[in-house]
Parts: sequence; structure tokens; C-alpha cells
Amino acid sequence: MRWRALDSLCSDRIPRPARTARLWLGGLLAAGGLALGAAVLISDLLAYWVPRSWLSAPLLLPLAGLGLGLSRFCAMPAAGLLLVWLAGAAAAVLWRVPIMDRLAELPGAVSHDFLTLPIAALAIGGTLVPGGRATRIALWPAALIGGGAYAMTVKLSDPGDIGDPTVLLAGLGLGLWVALTLNVAARIPPARWAETASRILGSWLIAIGLIYGSLALPGNRPAQPTPPPERTLPPPRFPDFGETGDAPPADVDGSRFPFQSDGAFNPERAP
Repeated sequence: MRWRALDSLCSDRIPRPARTARLWLGGLLAAGGLALGAAVLISDLLAYWVPRSWLSAPLLLPLAGLGLGLSRFCAMPAAGLLLVWLAGAAAAVLWRVPIMDRLAELPGAVSHDFLTLPIAALAIGGTLVPGGRATRIALWPAALIGGGAYAMTVKLSDPGDIGDPTVLLAGLGLGLWVALTLNVAARIPPARWAETASRILGSWLIAIGLIYGSLALPGNRPAQPTPPPERTLPPPRFPDFGETGDAPPADVDGSRFPFQSDGAFNPERAP
């Protein structure tokens, strides 16, 4: 009965059990947001990481697309989609070293967080633009890819000690909270506005992924060494200064100078 009440959220006509379920879900989201906010205030590590790393485009934009995509599903498929997203995050954490080794072969990957933003943006944004059944089918593999890219971004931005799961767990909790919040907000009647918003955000994500990726790809290419400029001495301002006709200049060792070091005249040195 509870799942049937939640499944009725997919309809524009919302019966009373669905309204009750929505209130419960909204209360749980509010409680989760307060708990995460309290954790951020208590932990100095999270207080440093959240405003500097989590509140960024590589993490929030794909999450927003995932939240709007969840609104295209009923309760049970939406829950399954979140599990797929978590599975992608877990796989990326467990096998992040071989994944990063593969991505490091791409130019610009190392200096741009292994291209997690364009990968997640193109995967999720590309599924939101078609709409309808195509979105509901393609969002399953996109959620797997998006979860992996999200977890890798969280791990790369983790300022804590190696092996400390505080930032990772908080990041996954914040990600679920954002996706579920936008999912509930997208179901507010009239629910048809979410379809248009999903396509608009999907096109933005595709554009952002293409622009960011095209700017990042040349990043690892070695710069061609620039030859040093040829140094040319300026011409002398007074070219004839110090010259005495056609007489050759004196030798450096003083062999043409007629006087010795003691002041005596040496006729052999006389010109």
C-alpha cells in the first residue's frame, strides 16, 4: 500500500495517501538536511571541504540533472535508480586507481580532475534532452556513470587523511539529499514543468561538458619550446669617437706601447 501511494506521485491527480507520503518524504529530507548541516558545523574538516569543494559545478550540476531525472520515475524505479547511482559511486571508489590510470591517458585529464565534470555532464545531460521513454531507459547507465564521476570528484577533493571516510560519506549523503530534494520539488503540481526543466538543464549540461572538455583536452600536451630571441647590439651612437685616422689600434698586451712599466723608453716598442 505504501508503494502504491508513492507510485501515485507519478500522476498529476494526487490522492490523499500520496499527499501524506509526500509530507513524510519532505520531512525526512528536511531532517536529513539539518543533520548534514549539523555535521558540517561540528566537523572542522567538513566545514573546510563543503564551501570550498562541494559547492562547485562539477558536483552540483550533475546532481541537479539526476534529481530532475528521478521525477520521471515512480517510487520503486526511482529508488532503484538511486541504488544504481550508489553502486557507481562504490565501484569508482574501489577501482579508482585503474580508472584514473586509464583516464590519465587522455590529454588534460590529470590537471582537470580526470575529466569527471564533462563525463558526468554529458552522461546525465544527454539522457534528459530526449524526454519520455528514452530518458527513462538511458538514465540507468547514466546514473551509474554519474555516481562514479561524483565519487571520484569527492575523493580527489578530500583534504583529510588517507583512509578517512568522513568526506566521502558526507559527500554521498549530500548528493542523495540534493537529488531527492529536487525529485520532490519536481513533482509539485503541475508536474509537467519538470519535463521542460529537465530538457533545458540537459542541454546546459551537454554544452558545459563539451566546452569544459574541449578546453581541458589540450592541457597535457607538452608546450613547444620557444626559441630565444636573437640579441642584436644597437649601433654605436658615435662610431668615429676615439679613432685616429688609419692607425691600427694598440695591442691588448701592450706590445706597441713605447714605455715600459718602470717608465723607461723602449725603442723596440716604438711604432
